[in-house]
Amino acid sequence: MENLTQVLAEIDQIQSLSQIAGLLNWDQQTYLPKQGGEARGKQRSALAAVIHSRLTAPGFIDQLEELFESSEVDSDLYVIAREQLETARLALARPSEMVEKLTMLESSLYDRWIEARELNDFAHVELLLAEMVDLKREEARLLTPVIGSKTPWESLLHLYDPGLKERTVFELFSVIQPELQRIIRETQLTGAESIKGFFAEDKQ
Repeated sequence: MENLTQVLAEIDQIQSLSQIAGLLNWDQQTYLPKQGGEARGKQRSALAAVIHSRLTAPGFIDQLEELFESSEVDSDLYVIAREQLETARLALARPSEMVEKLTMLESSLYDRWIEARELNDFAHVELLLAEMVDLKREEARLLTPVIGSKTPWESLLHLYDPGLKERTVFELFSVIQPELQRIIRETQLTGAESIKGFFAEDKQ
């Protein structure tokens, strides 16, 4: 592959930008003062647009496909090419405007959710949450044909745990649901203190 060095350099740049985006998100949820949420949302949204433009640049997917199908790459490069190729294909399915809006809304919604918890007031976050749900539904509609999922919800699930099926999640929660319901009832009756304390590892 003649342009291997160039392709790998671009992949490295995109991954570095994605890591910066993750760091900005983590910082907002740990150290950033409340007053900085709006500015951080703009920063993250702008960075998301840059990453999207790099992923969807003309010819980049062709280069990734060539790398993925090349017999010259080792197993590590094969995995890198496979993962980056899927990321680029998913990026192509979503317009940049959607990516920017999702990122900005995610940042705003996080701050509003924190406030709503402190106020114990769901209405404080309800409108932003409804906007996010609508936008995620549209995102799922665009992604489903690319991912090949059976349902839109499964398409969104794929973004966080590729290959995990909706059926598996339902089966898992059907097992733990009775115990979760018991804990919720107990907490409602006695307060949060009932679930604090030391719990033996084999009992968890």
